[in-house]
Amino acid sequence: MANAWRFLASRLLAAGPAGACDRTGHAARAILVNAEAEPLDLVTRLELLRHGLPFPSGYIQAVAALAVAAHEERLPVGTRVQRAGEVADTVTVVIDGVGHVVEPAPAFGEKVLPGQSLGRLETLARAPYAVTVEALTPLRVLRVPLPALLDIMEDHTDFAMALTTQLATGVLALERGAPPVRLN
Repeated sequence: MANAWRFLASRLLAAGPAGACDRTGHAARAILVNAEAEPLDLVTRLELLRHGLPFPSGYIQAVAALAVAAHEERLPVGTRVQRAGEVADTVTVVIDGVGHVVEPAPAFGEKVLPGQSLGRLETLARAPYAVTVEALTPLRVLRVPLPALLDIMEDHTDFAMALTTQLATGVLALERGAPPVRLN
């Protein structure tokens, strides 16, 4: 079954509906142009998550599992995507629209763009969200619940190691006073 998933996913991604995509998901946004009123299908979720997470294409089985576990939400302007102080329970990938940080003050106004994800570190630490983010424009997001993320990490240790490495790199950059490298 795993080989069938890998084959199907690799074939669909090779002929992806948006063509070539960069790591920021810019071309992936083209997928949404014709599908604004319709829920995202599995292949589209897979394509968007693949470019919304900072991992090489070799993690296709893990991304396919994330696409199955993720659920889509549409948020109107002004809706809170996450609130500082609330315990994190999902990783959120912005797939369309723009969010912005409304608190705390040092990060106030920072934009959250398509292809970026929120809450990875807090969710894995089971800690409260560090910032409050709300929809600046209508937002379309994919949310991956913590239990599903942990299951996927358990089944795909290469994915878990890549996620850990990416998060640790960001923390080290902050500790050393350098701006963190944004990988997605």
